[in-house]
Amino acid sequence: MLKQTVLATALVLLAATPAFAFHCPKDAAAIDHALGVVSVGDDVKAQVTALKDKGLAEHNSGDHGAAQTTLAEAMRLLLNSVK
Repeated sequence: MLKQTVLATALVLLAATPAFAFHCPKDAAAIDHALGVVSVGDDVKAQVTALKDKGLAEHNSGDHGAAQTTLAEAMRLLLNSVK
């Protein structure tokens, strides 16, 4: 339970800090770490991974606003799905 609380807090802080622009790779790394720590269903894991990959692709193409939105969506889905 403590691990999930710490993870949730970290993800919320990352999602709520748009002032730190262009932190997409750090967000993606946080998502990867969270997927290794928390327990979610395979379908949720696949959705979160797809969103993370899409966000990184957007980041790499220079569309940082869209990347941040997509990565935040992945984080919210992961947070809302933690068992």
